[in-house]
Amino acid sequence: MSYEEQPLDEPRHEEAYPAAGTALDKVRLPAIFLIIVGILNIPGGFFWALTGANAMWNVEANEQAAKQFNLPKVDPGQAKVGAIFYFGLCVMSLVAGAITILGGVRMLSLKSYGLAILGSVLAILPCISVMGCCGVGEGVGIWSLIVLTSADVRSAFR
Repeated sequence: MSYEEQPLDEPRHEEAYPAAGTALDKVRLPAIFLIIVGILNIPGGFFWALTGANAMWNVEANEQAAKQFNLPKVDPGQAKVGAIFYFGLCVMSLVAGAITILGGVRMLSLKSYGLAILGSVLAILPCISVMGCCGVGEGVGIWSLIVLTSADVRSAFR
């Protein structure tokens, strides 16, 4: 399959479909916020990785903190299970952050409707999205879903 150059006078998607211009105006702000939520989820994923690493490799300090705050002692095996749990959250958060960013970018270009929906849903999930835990992800994700499910926006996607 060879690469063929497209002529420069070919109309853009917005010019060929006038409804795409209004749809682009509707999705622009939620898509930008969706990208921001995805970007902010990535450091949160690394925080979960550091929490897991602390639970696994810093057992003595955790025991001292438990004594200091009068908490029950944690078995090293339980600490490893907790570390694996936090590493799993880290991986899921990083993947969800990347998909949320990609969904927002594709939403801005009115392409990949399913990916834009998936990115919005992942921004809402509090266990996956770090920003979902503080309410920001839910607000942006629900706003994006409301905009994406309107008939004129849905028809403008390619």
